Amino acid sequence: MGTVEGARIARAFSVAVAERLPIVCVSAWGGSRMQEGNSALLQMQVVAAAIAGARRAGIPHVAVAGDPTTGGVWSSLIAGADVLISVPGARVSFSGSRTRPAGADPRSPEYLADGKWDRGFVDVLSGVPGLRAEVAAVVRLLSPRSRGDGPRRAPLPAWPARDGAGEGDADGPPGADAWTHVSGARSPRRARADRWLAGYFGQRFEIRGDRCGGVDPGLCCGFGSHQGATIAYVAQTGLRTTPAGFRTATRLLGLAARFRLPVLTLIDTPAAAAAPADEAAGVGTAIAELFVAMAASQVPVTSVVIGEGVSGGALALASPGDLWIATGRLPRGDRAGAGRVHTQGRCPRHPAGGNLAAAYPGRADEPWDCAGYHRPGRDHCPPASPIRRLTRGSRAPRGRLRERSVLPPGPAPSPPRIARRPARGR
Repeated sequence: MGTVEGARIARAFSVAVAERLPIVCVSAWGGSRMQEGNSALLQMQVVAAAIAGARRAGIPHVAVAGDPTTGGVWSSLIAGADVLISVPGARVSFSGSRTRPAGADPRSPEYLADGKWDRGFVDVLSGVPGLRAEVAAVVRLLSPRSRGDGPRRAPLPAWPARDGAGEGDADGPPGADAWTHVSGARSPRRARADRWLAGYFGQRFEIRGDRCGGVDPGLCCGFGSHQGATIAYVAQTGLRTTPAGFRTATRLLGLAARFRLPVLTLIDTPAAAAAPADEAAGVGTAIAELFVAMAASQVPVTSVVIGEGVSGGALALASPGDLWIATGRLPRGDRAGAGRVHTQGRCPRHPAGGNLAAAYPGRADEPWDCAGYHRPGRDHCPPASPIRRLTRGSRAPRGRLRERSVLPPGPAPSPPRIARRPARGR
């Protein structure tokens, strides 16, 4: 890569921004052109500036790392892509054949695309015959021309159909007691995230890893097509979420905000991972960053609890203003006592609620309150309690803030007076 190549790459990014088109970079070359000296080396900064401009404009950057992809090309044009695709066995690394330590094995996985995929630096590993289809799927879902004008809230997923083995109906009837619901949320026969995603999306692809060397096999992140619209998703699969999983979710929220896409999160985890290795990897810091990213999200985030939702490992993926519960509850620690936040029920007093038939077929005509409890003896919600649950179950009209407090109107209560203990000896 010399000055001419750097200028052509920058011009391609400028055209992509002007035409509102995604840009695809395919590499099969090494580093900077040594014959041009520092002028060629500075093209890494030129390419970085072009990528930054595309990110500000919300233009997707897709890269294909061929064989070889090394040096400054890898560390500027390819590794900085939003979605990265490579082929098995390709030489993908920053260090070239002449800059590696003496005795280093050039076929070591750390120097190949396979090792980069294992560590989460490559999203998709595909054979050469399937590269065109992989790139086409990503472009089709992320193109600004197919995303629409602005993000709208992700539609709620329908209850997964039972499979041939009878799986997925372990939660019991909606009018059952609390322990039946909790047992169903923990049941190994409950519908997992893969079935929810399969029934919700027509076409989808996943991003892999946190770009820091970590991959969480118990978390699925990516983009999919639902009713002609592209929606980003984060789905827990019933395992403990690791620090890499929380960082991958934060990465996906950043991509969704850049592309102006709504987000759907499916929550199902017994808790965050808490082994010594997880503490060493910064699980607390990863959860904190995800909480901040969720609170600062500029696109709508819809969350559905599809199984267990325990402690901060589940709450970090919960939308602050649009949280629904399909099966389980949101206990603190391992105790099941928290009330439901939203369910797919309809309350006669608040008809703006969801569609009950989507979650519990045949129960749409029975009375439900906005907190999600089945109340055969009531025809409306009870009076709001001063100690409210997380949010009211009914939806607020678009453009209006949802009510956040149910305290009675009147002057704010005065703060309590604190008696101070006199100092010793006085």
